[in-house]
Amino acid sequence: MADNNSEFNFNISLSVLDHLGRNLYRSFITVIGEAISNSWDAGAENVWITINREENYFVIRDDGIGMSKEDFQGNF
Repeated sequence: MADNNSEFNFNISLSVLDHLGRNLYRSFITVIGEAISNSWDAGAENVWITINREENYFVIRDDGIGMSKEDFQGNF
């Protein structure tokens, strides 16, 4: 279980998202859907998507159980 007092942020290059979209999923929307599905799998009751068009980024946040730093490093 994740430590609820910690926050972890990371950035993904658009080229990585492009690679994911073209090679693993049919569309970028599918990538977003997979992220939301992972939230539900982690026991989330709520998922929030924030899109900032001016600064060209989006955030997907949920209230699921998360994962520890060690689990994250082991999986990614």
